[in-house]
Amino acid sequence: MTVGTKTKREKLAEREDAIVSAATEAFLEKGMSAAKMAEIAASAGVAEGTLYLYFKNKEALFAAVVARHWESLTEGATAAIAKADSPDDQLEALARYTLRRILADWKLFELSFVLHYPVKEDGVGSDRRGYVRIFDQIVARGIDRGTFAPEADPRLVRDLFFGTIEYAVRSILQTGKNPKLEPVVIMLLTAVRAVLKPGQGQARTPDHAERIEAAVTRLEKLAER
Repeated sequence: MTVGTKTKREKLAEREDAIVSAATEAFLEKGMSAAKMAEIAASAGVAEGTLYLYFKNKEALFAAVVARHWESLTEGATAAIAKADSPDDQLEALARYTLRRILADWKLFELSFVLHYPVKEDGVGSDRRGYVRIFDQIVARGIDRGTFAPEADPRLVRDLFFGTIEYAVRSILQTGKNPKLEPVVIMLLTAVRAVLKPGQGQARTPDHAERIEAAVTRLEKLAER
């Protein structure tokens, strides 16, 4: 009986996975509003009534698509930084991975912001929380090891890191040119490290703020080429 129950659960999980995969393709091709539940069900090989047994409406199905997207990102990021030893190297690995994935899955990233998800006190949506936590843990590890300055504000650095990557990707896609990722990664890390390593822990100065602004400006120019 245990074997039968397990087999049944596996079949249910496979059917749900097929539905989410079909929904992902439909949302990417037609958008949230134009995608039809009946078409998604047909593509997944299930009856429309069966689809509603898994997801009560299109919004719930869309939420599942977004959740799986961020789960995949989190798994990939975890594997990417596992190959690096120091917090500095892990930060670089995460930057490269994030930039590549956002460029590859940009339409899915855009769709993931269609719905308004609950936001935690730290300003991170629930679906993105696991992924963002990887960045926060790298910063915390760097502070503990003395690699990063103890006064570094994780939320400030996080906004700089992910916000700059998003801006760079938008600019790259708008130009329609083959992206040169290495200069973007270098300038991104320059800007982030200027915040994480302000004179090896010394108080911030106007010169430090100017270095951050200059690094971000150079990054934006590189993305626009």
